[in-house]
Amino acid sequence: MKRAGSSWVRLSVTLAAGLVSCLHTVAPRLPSSSKLELSERASGPHGRAPFAVVAAGPRGEITPGQDPGVTLVFNRAMRQVESPRYEGIPSVTFTTAEGNDVKGRFRWVGTHGLLFEPKQSLPGATRFVVKVPRGTHSLDNSELASDYTLEFSTQRPSLADSFPQAGSRQARADSPIFLEFSQTIAPEE
Repeated sequence: MKRAGSSWVRLSVTLAAGLVSCLHTVAPRLPSSSKLELSERASGPHGRAPFAVVAAGPRGEITPGQDPGVTLVFNRAMRQVESPRYEGIPSVTFTTAEGNDVKGRFRWVGTHGLLFEPKQSLPGATRFVVKVPRGTHSLDNSELASDYTLEFSTQRPSLADSFPQAGSRQARADSPIFLEFSQTIAPEE
C-alpha cells in the first residue's frame, strides 16, 4: 500500500513540475506574416489556377495483367457527391491509336475523378488515346481551355520460353519446336 501512495506522489510532483515549466517559458518572437492567400495553383472557385486535368493514368507501357482502368482527376468539382455515378459524364473518348473505340464506360469517383472500366482486358501491343475535349465544364462552370490527351500502351509480346532453348545443342531437324509467348498471339500473326 505504501508503494502505490509513493508512486502517486511522484507522478503528481512530475506533472506539477512540467506544468510550472510550461508557464514560465517565453514564446519565441516571430515576425507576423502579411495575409494568408491561396496559392496560384489552388483549385476551387477562388483559386487562380485554370480549370484542368491535374492527374491521369496509366502512363507509359502497362503489362496485360495490370489494372486497365483509366483515371482522370480534375482540379475542380465536376458533380455533386450525391449525384449518380454514371450521370453527367463529359464527352471523354477512349480509343486505340487507330481510332477504334474501347468498350466500357466512365464513372465518377468522388466529385473530382473519373474512372474508366473496360468491358474486357485491353489487347496487347496497342497504343491508346484518352481525350477530354476543350470546353468541358466543371461544376462551377469553369471551362477547359484546350483538349487534354493521355496516351499509353500495352506491352508487346515477348518470347517467354522455348524448346529447345537458345544455345541448345539438342536441336534436330526432325524435332518439334515449342515457343511460349507472354501474350496470346493469333496463329496468322
